[in-house]
Parts: sequence; C-alpha cells; structure tokens
Amino acid sequence: MAPDRSLDHLPLVGPGTRRGGGLRPVARLEVSPHDVQRLPDDELGGHLLAGFGVTATAVETVTGGTEARVWRVGTDDGRTWAARWSLAGVPVGQHVAAAFALDCPGGGQAVPARATDGSLGYACADGTLTLTSWLDGPTAIAEPLTAPTWFALGRLVGRLHAVDPAVVPGLPVVDFTPGWWRGTFDAVERARDVPAVDDRARAVLETWDASRRRVLLVREHTERIGHRLHELQRHEPTALPMVVCHGDPHQGNVVVTGPGSVALVDWDSAVLAPAEHDLMFVLGGTYSARPVTEQDAAEFFTGYGRVDIDDDRLAYARGVRLLEDASDWARRALDPARPDEERDEAHGILRTVLGPDGLVDLVLG
Repeated sequence: MAPDRSLDHLPLVGPGTRRGGGLRPVARLEVSPHDVQRLPDDELGGHLLAGFGVTATAVETVTGGTEARVWRVGTDDGRTWAARWSLAGVPVGQHVAAAFALDCPGGGQAVPARATDGSLGYACADGTLTLTSWLDGPTAIAEPLTAPTWFALGRLVGRLHAVDPAVVPGLPVVDFTPGWWRGTFDAVERARDVPAVDDRARAVLETWDASRRRVLLVREHTERIGHRLHELQRHEPTALPMVVCHGDPHQGNVVVTGPGSVALVDWDSAVLAPAEHDLMFVLGGTYSARPVTEQDAAEFFTGYGRVDIDDDRLAYARGVRLLEDASDWARRALDPARPDEERDEAHGILRTVLGPDGLVDLVLG
C-alpha cells in the first residue's frame, strides 16, 4: 500500500508566527485549523458588545479564512472598525500599534481599541477578537505609491524605528537562529520521498523541485550568515543595532490614506530586529504593484533619514523571508485537508515566489 501523504504532520504555523531567525512564536496548534470552530458571522455582534461595549449596526466580511477572519464593522456611534478574530492570542503587534499611534497623535494610524477589561483583545470562540479603527483608502498594491507617498512611508517607518522598545514589553527579538520555517521546510522536503496524495500535490512538488537547488542554496547561505550574526549578537550586542520593526511592511500592508499620507496595517509580525528587516521591502521590493525604482527608494530614504545598510543583515532578512514564504505556501498547497481553491491559490503564490523575478531571484541577486 502506498504511504499516506497527508500533510497532517506539517507544522501548523504560517506567516506572522515566526521565531528566532524569523519572528514571533505562537502556541503550536495540536489539531488542524479545519477542525476548529471559527467565529460565525452571526455571533460577531454579541462578542463585540460583550468584549468591547460597542453595538454593531453593519458588518461586512473582508477575509474569511479558517485561522483568522476580518470584518469591517459600523457601530451605532457612527464609527467604523476592523474586527479581527484569530486562533492565536492578542498579538504583540497590537501593543506596538497602540504605542505607535500614541507616538503619532493625529498621524492617521490605525488605533487598537481597548476591551472592557482594559486589554487589547477579547477571548471568544476558542480564539481572540481584536478591534482596530478602520482606515479608508486603497493599499499601495491597488494604488501604486507616488513620490509624496514614498516620502511619507519613509518618514513613517523612520518614526517607528525610533520608538523606544521599552514601551512594548514582550516584543520578540530576532536572534538569527533558524525559525519556524525550518520544520516546515523539512516537512516539505520529506513529502518528496513518498507518492503524492493527488494531482495537486504532485504539481506543487514539481514546482518545488524546479527551484529546489536555488532554494537550498538560499537556505545554506542564510543559515551561515545567521550563525555569524548570532555570534556577534552574543559577544558584541551593541554591534547589532536593533529597532522596533513592523516586520512585514510590504505594499499590501500600506494603506494610502491621502495624496501625501500613508498608514501601516497588520502588525502581527512586529519584532525587535535590525532596521533591514523592514527596509528590505524598499531595497528591491517584495509584494509590489510594480518594481521599486531608484527614485522610489530615494524618496523613501529622504523621509526615513540617514541609514547605513549592512549587506549581511539585508541578505539575512531577505533569505529568511524567502524560506518562510516558500515553505509555508508549499505546505498550504500540499495539504489535502484544505479546500481546493485555497490550495490552488497557495500554489500560484509559490510559483510567483520561486519564478522569474520572484523573491528567490531577488535573494540570489
């Protein structure tokens, strides 16, 4: 009998759950998210009232995944909110976003709401519900950044990197050791050694194999740099400047709120790390509406201010991003428990990451 190629053994983690060389850890799930009862739409209003004391008058689903859900919520006081439920607890990024909003009064940033008990989240439906002010405007993918908004983004990221880490207790720290991606990467590698469970899995592994040599090269190079930076961090901690980072400021997480203003959303990957962890999204760019030009970068750094980019730190940040994205999207696409359309979407993203002009090309230069 052919071995079962179910990917139940694959680590159930994904972007935003990074540790060590990646970013923040969360509690590991012991069951598939498909077996977890997610928060139903018709129960959201009751939980918002109980947890945050707000009365929802209009609810619109924005994303409806199994591990996290987002709604646009109008309330009886005329305000609009982004409600997010996820299987994880309150992300430390909520605390970063709250601190940053206080540091930028009137700066147009999304402001997390406090629950009735004073916390930034409300436990319900085996997960956590958070509430953040809604930002009107397209993302920078839908509406490419202009010179004024590149400048505004640089100024915004510069202000974030100047935030005192002491105001965000519990902020995870990058330690340059292999993160969650290593277990996921190794599980995908093991999946190559047994017969594919279906045609979708077979196609995913063909995509993986076509770029496997280059991805393994990135892994070896990233782990070697990481070891060197880890030793430097241990013996000369002041030699590695660390700042409060958003951790994932790609253009899909930048909202254009006006002709010369932008805001950052999705703080789940907030981390204390070298500035290059954020700046890599400008230096070459990932998840962009179009290639980031030298002029774009010049506008950004005019707003950001003077910075000395370290080649090793930049290469490490890019390498980790590639290893996280490639392994996680492969895991999702291989998982037969996921809906077919979700697997197909994950495979499409994997092809983009590993294909011509994708992230693997950027990392290898």
